[in-house]
Amino acid sequence: MGVLVFALGKTGGGSATVPLLVWGTMPRSEFAEVLSATALDKNESFQISYVQKNKENFDIQFLEALASGAGPDLFFLSSDSLLKYEDRVFTVPFANFSEREFKDSFIEGAEALITEGGILGFPVLVDPLVMYWNRDIFNSAGLVSPPGFWDEVYDLGSTLTRKDNSSELTRSAVALGEYGNINNSFEILSALIMQAGNPITRRIASGGVEVVLNQKFNLPTNPAEQALSFYTEFSNSEKIFYSWNRSLPRSKDWFLAGDLAIYFGLASELFELQDKNPNLNFDVAILPQAKEVGGSATYGRIESIMISKQSRNVPSAFLLARALSGNVAVSALSKIKSLPPARRDLLGITPDRGYMEVFFNSAIISKLWLIEDAFGARLVFKDMIESITGGRARTSEAVTRAQVELSSLSNSN
Repeated sequence: MGVLVFALGKTGGGSATVPLLVWGTMPRSEFAEVLSATALDKNESFQISYVQKNKENFDIQFLEALASGAGPDLFFLSSDSLLKYEDRVFTVPFANFSEREFKDSFIEGAEALITEGGILGFPVLVDPLVMYWNRDIFNSAGLVSPPGFWDEVYDLGSTLTRKDNSSELTRSAVALGEYGNINNSFEILSALIMQAGNPITRRIASGGVEVVLNQKFNLPTNPAEQALSFYTEFSNSEKIFYSWNRSLPRSKDWFLAGDLAIYFGLASELFELQDKNPNLNFDVAILPQAKEVGGSATYGRIESIMISKQSRNVPSAFLLARALSGNVAVSALSKIKSLPPARRDLLGITPDRGYMEVFFNSAIISKLWLIEDAFGARLVFKDMIESITGGRARTSEAVTRAQVELSSLSNSN
């Protein structure tokens, strides 16, 4: 049916201008720059209207608009909400955009948009998890570079962490071990688990997702247990590399104060860090990797342009989605946002700013996992971590309980 819709769209309607409404959270001025860069603002085939929405109430406004029949034709969506909106998205048939073309065009992590029936949307930007490191702290310890592998972080814990006469932490090497006062703790632990060889969830034939957190994948040890054990060890005061506890400030705040050597943050946080402390001497590097596993990985949020299932102009919306995810539009958006593109052809071009090179390389290895209730999944991770640091459960027990709780949030029940 989708192929028929597109065929009719290509042959019918003459040369009439088609009105298309686009929703997103970026400012109108930025979207206007993208239209100008692609000359879509001068394209007489479309009459493009853009409405900026707040992230906080996007869900409510979107549902209300759909209920009243006044929803957008296209909208930008973060991968965090992909499963939540999947039944409201027009799935593009492979006859119009093949799986091979998608894989050749976009990063591997974006393949979460591929379903049995077609393509859910078209990726534009990636916001990967990276490592920010304090150059002054490293220099004072005679260290010339940040860690490239996680086992090197153990040594930093004993080298860079400082305590006062009461054994209270006054400076930390790294913020790992807790949940509540560590920014991006969900993303960090997700990256560790995926690096260890566990995708956390995977697509099943019915179209939903299956939670596989407690599976071993023919590895010597359970990947999720291994990752969780490593993460929580840094809050154990009996370890020589102990560097964090739940009484400390938020990890971002301590990094900005110059009292945290390594901060794991998203690429989109760069300018915030620079603005809040212009005197902070820091740099950025790829997230440390696991030596035991062959492939590299980091956690990444992917933003895509989607076609609403309620659109009355699906063929034209498809053409506009292709244009907005093309190399000209994505290149412009990447420069505006200072975030790496999701397109392979653009990631092959070396950027002219040093931090963007790190972001580009991180985007290439970015991965994500799908769950319908992203907020609920964060609570599950919080409980999984705190049940270990609070002494309420062994690692295996915490992972098993998280498996059950995540499965209850999955749409594959």
